[in-house]
Amino acid sequence: MAVRISGSLFSSLLFQLKGSSGDAVRSYSSCCLMLSVRCVQEGFLLGGVRSHSVADITDSQAHSVREEKNTCIQSFVCLDEKYSFYDNCGVPDMKKVVQLLGRKQEELVGWLSFRRSSTHRVSFREKTIHGKLMDKFEHISANDFLLALVTEQPLQQTLALSTEYSFYHTTGRSPKVMSCEVVTLLPSSLLPYQPSPLTSLPQTVSSYSKVLEEHKPSFLARNGCVSATGSVDRLYEAALSQLSVCEGLVCALV
Repeated sequence: MAVRISGSLFSSLLFQLKGSSGDAVRSYSSCCLMLSVRCVQEGFLLGGVRSHSVADITDSQAHSVREEKNTCIQSFVCLDEKYSFYDNCGVPDMKKVVQLLGRKQEELVGWLSFRRSSTHRVSFREKTIHGKLMDKFEHISANDFLLALVTEQPLQQTLALSTEYSFYHTTGRSPKVMSCEVVTLLPSSLLPYQPSPLTSLPQTVSSYSKVLEEHKPSFLARNGCVSATGSVDRLYEAALSQLSVCEGLVCALV
């Protein structure tokens, strides 16, 4: 069993998470006490489970048929705040879930959690929420219900950020990692724009910081969020609506 997601949808998801302010570290001061509260951005994964039979022919065995089962992620819903659909004990509030998803809850295949400056490991809170969600959605198999964990950490002595992602499903008591296939339209070797292997552009921390400060107003809003996120979302919705229109025309012709 594996997870399949298109390259455009996966990049849109990462763009949405990185441009959000939901995981910022907020500091509160009271007298001489400083408290830091870290917020985690979460959301839902929408799609479906597909299974098909694959026939293999090898030298040792003339014919064999195996069944492949994939969870295809087709959309996502990001939430701005923690505890948007569950209480302090991790129990989901189905009224809030229905309010957030509506009819899309029939397409629910999992949920996601995004953290910054954190180790890439499923926390006890995430395990609890995942188990409670599976109890509420009994019609979804435990092997098919996903947890997408995305973490971001700054690299040492640079201003670059390292992003890690994993998909988990529960078999028994502990979550296990699933293989993920990011589907693109063409293999990378056939794409028209490829970086030359002979080109080397050294970048230092000082030059990177200078360029970032110079062009920051072009792609960052005043609140620190990526301003192009809304444009990407509107473009994605327009593409889906146009695809629905084309699908209706094809069905009418058939």
